[in-house]
Amino acid sequence: MPSLILPAFLILLEIIAFSQVTSMVRSPPSIKKEPPNDELLFQVPRKGETDQPFILQCDADGDPAPAYRWTKNGKEFNWLEQNGRISQRSGSGTLIITAPKNEDAGRYQCFASNKLGTATSNSVNVRKAQMDSFNTDEGPLTTTAEEGAPFKMTCDPPYAYPKPRIYWILSTPQGALLSINSSRMTVDPEGTLWFSNVTRNDRTSEYWYTCTESSAYSLFGGEYRLGSMVSLHVLHTNSSSTAPSLQYVTERNTSALKGSSKSLWCIVGEHPCQRYSGRRRAPFFPLMSNLLTTGRR
Repeated sequence: MPSLILPAFLILLEIIAFSQVTSMVRSPPSIKKEPPNDELLFQVPRKGETDQPFILQCDADGDPAPAYRWTKNGKEFNWLEQNGRISQRSGSGTLIITAPKNEDAGRYQCFASNKLGTATSNSVNVRKAQMDSFNTDEGPLTTTAEEGAPFKMTCDPPYAYPKPRIYWILSTPQGALLSINSSRMTVDPEGTLWFSNVTRNDRTSEYWYTCTESSAYSLFGGEYRLGSMVSLHVLHTNSSSTAPSLQYVTERNTSALKGSSKSLWCIVGEHPCQRYSGRRRAPFFPLMSNLLTTGRR
């Protein structure tokens, strides 16, 4: 029996020794939660709006537990100097910005350190999302076009980031908004409304052509802005046809990311309207690329 007890005792000692060694193992920090590696948007509230907090995440494993610090635009960032509007989550490096300001924009990076080393997070560009209002002090404008001829209405949208969607609608003095559904009208990427040819039905007496912008940014909650309002007068002519002319074309030298979609624009003015299609010229388009034509674009 003593011969059996001794090996068991030695095994127990080995287990105890191993557990003590394991408990003494230390590890350098390793980032497990971090900001996105490209861009993070925030919104500064306008007068009368509530604050929309945003978070800069930073969590790391490590033994001893790591200490955290942040840099902004390459310099040490002391969030304690922000008058209580920025806090750090307990046991974490995550920053919570409860009352965003314009000055919060910049490039941030988190560092988690202990005596065994330092781990760094992604560097994230924090940028303010913004959608300004149109200047509508001048009120509705009146313009004249010839029947059957190509025509355009320009739009000067205010600053917005991310880039908003620009489109045109019909609006009335009573506040009604109507969509424009005509194959003769196309809005280019800069917001210009192109008429392939003008008809008598395009004239306006009870409504205005109105340039509009909206943002896909979630915090704006589907907001839109109404801008340039135009009343159109149409001059009658006896012309029965208009030769095709290019109204808007994508720049000759343009690029696209592999695997992404790219719109190539070709808007044509003419009367009567025809349908156009594009063709691929090797080697500019890979053989496996998909092409979709949408008539005038």
